[in-house]
Amino acid sequence: MQITTVVTSIILLIGGIVGFIYFGKTVPIDLENGLGWEWEYLEPIIKQMASLLLAIVGIIWLIRAFRRG
Repeated sequence: MQITTVVTSIILLIGGIVGFIYFGKTVPIDLENGLGWEWEYLEPIIKQMASLLLAIVGIIWLIRAFRRG
């Protein structure tokens, strides 16, 4: 198991989770009208999904690092 892979995956995982929580607070959803398609509404959702992708990549790298031993 390479220590650099483990450290990188943990950084990705933590950064992804923190970003997902942070950008999740700024998603403006109107329960009556739904979500608008303007950029000001879509930008926080795109950032939140990018953070979620980082967290998923971090989990995959961590699993691969432990599997390789």
